[in-house]
Amino acid sequence: MYKPSVTYRIQFNKDFTFKHLNEIIPYLKKLGIDTLYASPIFTAVPGSTHGYDGINPLQINPEIGTEAELFALSDKLRKHGIGWLQDIVPNHMAFHPNNAWLMDVLTNWDQSPYFSFFDINFPTQLTDQRLMVPFLGEPLAKAISSGKIKLAEKNNNLYLTHGDDHWPINKSSFQTILSAYPAFASLHKSDPSNFEYKNHLAVLNKNTELLLEIANQQYYRLCDWKETDTQINYRRFFTVNSLICLNIQNKAVFGAYHQYIIQLVKKGVFQGLRIDHIDGLADPKTYLERLRKAAGKDCYLVVEKILGAEEQLPSDWPIEGTTGYDFLAVVNNLLTNSQAEEPFNKLYREFIDKNL
Repeated sequence: MYKPSVTYRIQFNKDFTFKHLNEIIPYLKKLGIDTLYASPIFTAVPGSTHGYDGINPLQINPEIGTEAELFALSDKLRKHGIGWLQDIVPNHMAFHPNNAWLMDVLTNWDQSPYFSFFDINFPTQLTDQRLMVPFLGEPLAKAISSGKIKLAEKNNNLYLTHGDDHWPINKSSFQTILSAYPAFASLHKSDPSNFEYKNHLAVLNKNTELLLEIANQQYYRLCDWKETDTQINYRRFFTVNSLICLNIQNKAVFGAYHQYIIQLVKKGVFQGLRIDHIDGLADPKTYLERLRKAAGKDCYLVVEKILGAEEQLPSDWPIEGTTGYDFLAVVNNLLTNSQAEEPFNKLYREFIDKNL
């Protein structure tokens, strides 16, 4: 089994890519690094600074590089005696219009092949059971009346837009549009840049009653983000609305999500995996058993697990350990000057002009 001794954290994003890593490999070797610990490298929301808001686990994030660059990096690292420990995020994905799996669900609901992928199909006390899409800053009707929500064309499809977000509409909504504006059928098949097409779309967007009807026909409900302070009908990462949780305990979902990850393990690109937020999973033990079987006995597996003071890591988990938050806390306390607590408190009280 691969066993790292000295790891170096790499945070990939558009400002630190595979090319940047390639440039510092000799430096890492001089430092004595034998393992890179890399942040998620699969496609995430545009401009993501960390990669934990993934939208496609089957593709290398084009903002940080290509698969060919990854393979070249792997070869170069191997020649320098450096392995690769890859961070993966099986608990959640980004609730984002670029998440094709999720958008297919919003469009087709239980007819989507990805319907079971997301933790959305459970009983709630909500009167409206449609999936909440809580990214408005005001109630839906007000957002429509103020012109913040419109219909727009993209890639020959129509979407409900809010700011830069494009949310898909289902087939029945298109029929509603044709009933109100029959001429739209032939225009929709023409060039969207056509002046007449744009003109009809502009007329349609002035019809706020029709826009509200279309919004209410969706399998999802556009709503004010403040609603989620008291109600929610999908499982999310803590209270982060933009991260929707996966049913990774479902064997089919596990297989679909991990297929590319396991390919890269088998090809020797990754020598180890770090599993993010293991406590978010419905059945961590079964998940880890599946991952161990898929990745093989030689793959180094560690989990992000914040152990409580009296908590023990389950001995039947087929892993090498945790990422060491508990050890880091001990080291931090060791290197912290406790005698500085009162001077710092005094400085802080003076800064905020308030006694705590």
